[in-house]
Amino acid sequence: MLKFLRAHQDRLKAVNQLKNLPAGCLENCLNNVLNPLRANWAGIYLIAEKKYLLVEKGAPVHPIEVSYFDEVRLLSGKPVCFEQGYAQPLKIQEHIAGYLLIETQAPDQENLIKAYGELVGKELENEVNKKLINYYAAQADYERQRLKKVREHHSIIMEMTAHDLSSPISAVSGYIELIGDSINNNEGLDVVQSYYEKISIGISDISAILHQFNDIKQLKSNKEKENTILTNINWIVRDITDLFLVKARNKSIDLICTMPEQPLFVYADVVKLKRSVMNLVSNAIKFSKEIGTVAIELCKEKEEVVIKVTDNGIGIPEEKQKSIFEPFIQVSKNSLEKDPSSVGLGLYITTNFVHEMNGRIKLQSIYGEGSCFAIYLPLAQSTTDFQ
Repeated sequence: MLKFLRAHQDRLKAVNQLKNLPAGCLENCLNNVLNPLRANWAGIYLIAEKKYLLVEKGAPVHPIEVSYFDEVRLLSGKPVCFEQGYAQPLKIQEHIAGYLLIETQAPDQENLIKAYGELVGKELENEVNKKLINYYAAQADYERQRLKKVREHHSIIMEMTAHDLSSPISAVSGYIELIGDSINNNEGLDVVQSYYEKISIGISDISAILHQFNDIKQLKSNKEKENTILTNINWIVRDITDLFLVKARNKSIDLICTMPEQPLFVYADVVKLKRSVMNLVSNAIKFSKEIGTVAIELCKEKEEVVIKVTDNGIGIPEEKQKSIFEPFIQVSKNSLEKDPSSVGLGLYITTNFVHEMNGRIKLQSIYGEGSCFAIYLPLAQSTTDFQ
């Protein structure tokens, strides 16, 4: 029974393939029959749940009636001869999809009619095969393009991850050096403990980034919300400030952080939010002048929480301020030379993550004087529950 159902489904596929052939192709096949056979009329019928006239040519003089039993015979692959004409089964990919019906003035030429009928069947099958080949070729080309995009996407993800890891790794390395200095200088255990806590924060960030790198679907989809939780953003900004103190100090940069006493809450993916702010702070320190200032400000504006990162660095030329959020964009050749590890992905990462959290990012910059990047996130409606 199952074998019969599959055969029936395959036959219906052959019927649909004939239905989808261009009308011009079908008419040409009939034209090749009418003249040589001195036929009045020719038509192609499809048999699905019922008989269906697909295409016809000419004007019938004595229309041929094909009975149910005639159609059963045709479906078994046997031709049927009438007084006024002839019916030839049309086999498409080993399945009878219908039949060619010919009304002719020379029904006695049965062998010739049969030969032309088989020829029409072959022509139609060839057209079906051509269309299938074109379809599969198009599918193969689409798949090649898709795989190319996947490879490019994976390459970007790997560079994004390498970029994101550089900041916490640098911070951890800096605090490890400070621990060594503290031990050599016989400083107190409290100092070493504070450095150890900051190292723990950095290692946690590294672990979270690596964990997220393994989840390709989450990085590809902007609709992934399962990691979104109610978050105290004061805590995030404070941790990031501590993480970058050593990096700022090594450039003689004052890293200033201001935030309200009362905590502000947003719904966010904590890992992505930390990575976004870290990218802004890292860039601000990187492109700031020696003995400069980087300010991190957390505040509330209307129904939004705003994180502003301001520096007095090289600034961004006006013509690049729109494209700076695209991947692999650098401010200038000189800035690239200052940081050979930079691949121009930080702002691209930040922008995408902020948008995923229903936020936005704004830039104000004067070339040669500095920049201010601001992340705007919707203020959590239940903030008052935590105050």
